[in-house]
Amino acid sequence: MIALYPPIKIKSSSPTFLPSFDIDNAYAYKGKGFFRNTGGFLRDILKGKFSLVSKRIKVAFGKLPDPYDSYAYIFDQLNRNNLTAYWFIPVGKRAAFDKNLPAHVPIYKSLIAQLKEYGEIGLHPSYESNSKNHLITEERKTLENISGQSIVSARQHYLKLKIPATYNRLIESGIKADYTMGFASHYGFRAGTSLPFSFYDLKKEQKTDLWIHPFAYMDGTLNEYMKMNTIEAKSIISKLAEQIKQTDGNFICIWHNDSLRDDDNWKGWREVFEHTIQVTSGL
Repeated sequence: MIALYPPIKIKSSSPTFLPSFDIDNAYAYKGKGFFRNTGGFLRDILKGKFSLVSKRIKVAFGKLPDPYDSYAYIFDQLNRNNLTAYWFIPVGKRAAFDKNLPAHVPIYKSLIAQLKEYGEIGLHPSYESNSKNHLITEERKTLENISGQSIVSARQHYLKLKIPATYNRLIESGIKADYTMGFASHYGFRAGTSLPFSFYDLKKEQKTDLWIHPFAYMDGTLNEYMKMNTIEAKSIISKLAEQIKQTDGNFICIWHNDSLRDDDNWKGWREVFEHTIQVTSGL
């Protein structure tokens, strides 16, 4: 490229590691109120899930921590390794694909206040916002009111991305950076790069102010979509880290608070998260 076009100056960059978290469901039981918890309690009984019934009762009476409350562990890992994170938080209304806590619940507000001490708060737009343009703006303002911060970053719920419609909607809503670019069912770089780039509007033939930040892998991709065990997952992550080091790229990964609970089908996956930190320590 330089030989063909000598005037072009290629900017050098330093590789970086950015852990990011989608808080789809802040807590399994806490903060969900009497009716919502009672409904879940009855469903568990009808389905014969008596271990979950017992767990619900113990959490309600303070005998067990909430299963999705892995925040102390995450904060500890960030502190130990001098890392900051991005937290993508939903504040839309509850719907079929939006199971988050109501934005006004005190325990949710308290959690958001904690999270912003360990990194940057971003919006996790509701699934419904993909069909109702005004919702992203409303949800961004709600999150700004709760967090006391200007919200300029977002990642789409379920990684739902329709180009260029989604990007245009984000731009109209005041979002400046999107972290959705990646695969749900595979690891790797959907845009062919790990570096951020500005979205180019082909219809208007102009560069926009929206920056796209690709991610390398998502926790659920490795465990749930690709059915990897922890050894296989660590091997793939090591290879991704090596590729990024060779190209001076950015290593962004997506985790969820409930996937770091170290229980059920996520038993042992904290080791995978810690492995990611280890192999990216040189970035």
